[in-house]
Amino acid sequence: MSKQYKSEVFAKIGAQARLHPIYTAFVPIIAAILMMVAMSMAVVPMRFLPVLGELPGDLRLVYLLVAGFGAVSLAVFAWVKWVENRSLASMGWTFDRAFFRYGRGFIIGLLMNVSAIVIIGLLGGYEAGNWLPAFSSLSAISVIVLFLIGFIVQGGTEEILVRGWILSSLAARWGLPLAVGVTSLLFAILHLSNEWPHINYIAMFNIVLISVFFAIYVLREKSLLGVCAIHSAWNWIMSIGFGLNVSGMKIDVEPLVVGLSQKPEIANWITGGSFGPEGSLVVTAVISLSCYLVWRWGGDNLDKSQ
Repeated sequence: MSKQYKSEVFAKIGAQARLHPIYTAFVPIIAAILMMVAMSMAVVPMRFLPVLGELPGDLRLVYLLVAGFGAVSLAVFAWVKWVENRSLASMGWTFDRAFFRYGRGFIIGLLMNVSAIVIIGLLGGYEAGNWLPAFSSLSAISVIVLFLIGFIVQGGTEEILVRGWILSSLAARWGLPLAVGVTSLLFAILHLSNEWPHINYIAMFNIVLISVFFAIYVLREKSLLGVCAIHSAWNWIMSIGFGLNVSGMKIDVEPLVVGLSQKPEIANWITGGSFGPEGSLVVTAVISLSCYLVWRWGGDNLDKSQ
């Protein structure tokens, strides 16, 4: 590892990189500004192209997930390559064994989320509606697929921004423990507005915890692809698969698997309340176990080939 840096999370950063310690301290702020600018630019076409402005609510959300978050990813890639003057590999954007890594991550994300939902259901937290309601029409299935694409872009972008760019930048100058701590807190702060001023403190703790899990995963895998997939699968199956709130947000489409509704008489610490399952102590337990398993799994290196 280069003596110039404390910790290179992914590939070598290189001596030519512009990662001055003072600049690096402001990377989270720069990232927030870059995200707001890119998202705003993606919204502009909706104001001037009637075909976009007249889209139904669900398709408008798909557009924002793809165009808005996609613009953020492109902005981050451009900033890292041409402003920081370092390779995208140094922030984990590599494609070695890409299909295996992404597929494995997607399955892990599904298993984590479904496990939590099944446990909450067994504790009496949900009332089930119709099974496989999305299969009632081709248009409903089409919307499900479009949201899958949207969440692939959205989940991947958040990981590119937080675990890829910010984590690798901070770790290079200030060390890995501080980088993981800052990115985990930042990730929680980004979700505060979803139910502000009503804060579900279990949810905020879980978001910090899942951020730690993501950090452990990228440290073991040395790639962003796995966590991009986990993040996307988690959001997609919770909202589109079961019709549940994701971080306090509800998407009104026919669920893919079964429509679940929370039973109001069941405590919020079980169901998560209006924030959705992410505000449940059940999710706390699932993420904690996942952290332990990935840490142990990674003891021999997550990928033996590396």
